[in-house]
Amino acid sequence: MLKKTSTSQIILTPEIIEDFSRLPEKPVVSIVCLTYNHERFIEEAIEGFLMQETDFPIEILIHDDASTDRTTEIVRQYQIEHPDLIRLIIQRENRFSKGLKSSPIPMDMAKGKYIALCEGDDYWTDRQKLQKQVDFLEVHPDCSISCHKVLYKFESQEKKSTLFPSIDHDGIFSTKDFSAEFFPKTLSVVFRNQKMQEFLKFQKDFLMGDTPLLYFYSQFGNIGYSDDVMATYRIHSNGIWSPKTYLEKKVIEFDAHEKLREKLSIDASDLNLIWKCLNIIECYKSTNNKRGMRKYIFYCLRYLNLASENQKQRLIRYIRIAFIPKCIRKALLKIKKIFTK
Repeated sequence: MLKKTSTSQIILTPEIIEDFSRLPEKPVVSIVCLTYNHERFIEEAIEGFLMQETDFPIEILIHDDASTDRTTEIVRQYQIEHPDLIRLIIQRENRFSKGLKSSPIPMDMAKGKYIALCEGDDYWTDRQKLQKQVDFLEVHPDCSISCHKVLYKFESQEKKSTLFPSIDHDGIFSTKDFSAEFFPKTLSVVFRNQKMQEFLKFQKDFLMGDTPLLYFYSQFGNIGYSDDVMATYRIHSNGIWSPKTYLEKKVIEFDAHEKLREKLSIDASDLNLIWKCLNIIECYKSTNNKRGMRKYIFYCLRYLNLASENQKQRLIRYIRIAFIPKCIRKALLKIKKIFTK
């Protein structure tokens, strides 16, 4: 049901299916699964939850964001078969198309001491995954997040499966270690269920979900990493993130890191903002989009004091291209050659 409270506020009321007479009263882990049009994948995801071997109770929260295929039918059947484990949140109107995030609803409902994440097109492959991660967090109160290595499985035959991250040992890391080489994948994450209302308020204006979550919760402890491969991250054409162009991804990532800098007072150098910004400008340059170049040049100027000499020279070249007409650049070049003879 779609309710309008004003022209600026939209409330989407979901159908919630749960049987508290059979569900665990105090689950240790709440598995949160967001799904939309995943009929080809959702059974494998749910089977990965159900196969977990733990010495503690769990609950499974599945949020179906108004799927138009058989996903809703499939998750309803699983809830009927496992009312002691599964809680359903079924949207009548798609939240994503309304510009609203799906994640706040099930995470706000989670009763577990810990929350484990897995989207409906990914799946877990290790029966001991949750047990291992909870055991780790129980004996490492200094850590707020546990994560592990995953298999990247490409639906297209053009690319072979690969492992991520490239780290080959267990370890404990901090926010400063986040990089393209080490940034936990959502399906590998288990984190402490704390300050949820604060987090939901914090993440409202982000264009992506995993980055703000990981940075927010890493404020409260380190990140424990296991080199065990315990899940598969599926990359396919129907995903939300994978089909985006390189430029679209980089713009969204930069937006997220800009907001993280402001909200969490993270040093811009730790977020590599000047490097990210220059890469976006290069993308716009390759398509001769000077308006896009100019926008991110102004962003770059904010962090000029953090730039290396090479980055400063690169920025100067972009400024010439974006702000000086080609005919004038050619004239200046000719004048330069005359005076340097």
